[in-house]
Amino acid sequence: MKKLMLSAVCAAMLLLVGCGLSPEENFNKAEALQKSGNREQAVKFYRKAAEQGHAKAQFALGYCYSIGSGVKTNYSEAIKWCRLAAENGNGAAQCFLGHSYLNGIGVGADYAEGAKWYRMAANQGIPQAQHFLGVCYSSGKGVELNLAEAEKWYRMAAKQGFAASQLELGCLCLMAAMGGDQAKLNEALYWLRLAADQGNDYAIKLLREIRSRQNF
Repeated sequence: MKKLMLSAVCAAMLLLVGCGLSPEENFNKAEALQKSGNREQAVKFYRKAAEQGHAKAQFALGYCYSIGSGVKTNYSEAIKWCRLAAENGNGAAQCFLGHSYLNGIGVGADYAEGAKWYRMAANQGIPQAQHFLGVCYSSGKGVELNLAEAEKWYRMAAKQGFAASQLELGCLCLMAAMGGDQAKLNEALYWLRLAADQGNDYAIKLLREIRSRQNF
């Protein structure tokens, strides 16, 4: 009983301390608690910082709701906080919204809205967003199908070491190499090797097939 009372007192003291902290201090406190495994207390400090307008905390709180870390899973709350973070310029939250809209998670599927948020994050240099914006262009989801535009975004993400984009870029170069363009074949091999080095199974399979075709 005494241990339970002591825990309750400690939790109350933590909350009182959080009242006088700046947004950044509340966020840093939340991060420390999260790393220590105290997820429920971490959420409380993320919330304090989020309510103070801290974009990283807003995204972190939304992400906690999306995976049920320290709180019950609640996609509506996840979208609410991630949208606030995204509107405050947080690239990770923008990427999260892009994924949510493209796949209809927590919101109705809306490819155009998904591509919009991916573009915002991609323009901030986030490789995941650059890759999925490339996917939008290569599939015509939310934007007009445009392989040149898809290649542009895949290349940006590939240069940052994003294996999925290295694979897609390699495949696009392979398509161009079918007409006998040796330079494109060499480029395809370059990107596929980089993806394979990261353990991408399909890139490994493609490289094996290419090596087996003596006349390719």
